[in-house]
Amino acid sequence: MKDILKRIHPRLYIALSGLLIGLSIIFAEVGFISYFALIPLACALYGRARSGDYRAKRAYLDGFIFYMCFDTVAFHWFIYFYPLDFAGIDDASAIFVILLAWVGLSALQSVFSAFTFVIISRFIRT
Repeated sequence: MKDILKRIHPRLYIALSGLLIGLSIIFAEVGFISYFALIPLACALYGRARSGDYRAKRAYLDGFIFYMCFDTVAFHWFIYFYPLDFAGIDDASAIFVILLAWVGLSALQSVFSAFTFVIISRFIRT
């Protein structure tokens, strides 16, 4: 079992943690998942810290992946704007606009939120 867990890339754990936190916020029925959702993230960060090679670039990318997964799930409500008839936009363009807003806003927020992982990486190394 340990061999299987070691073969999985730490960024998959980070993405899983972001998805689970996002799902626990959206659906109140599965809110208890939030108590366990940060365990994969903690395992990934612990493994990175033990390797001794946790640089700011790697920490930023880890943070971006976590927050991108979290924000993509949390901003699911953009889908409910379809169709954009109230704005006079046809259906094909509405799909493009909604996907651009959904992914774009998630990426924009993730770009700045990822710096929290850089700050955390500074504390881990000391």
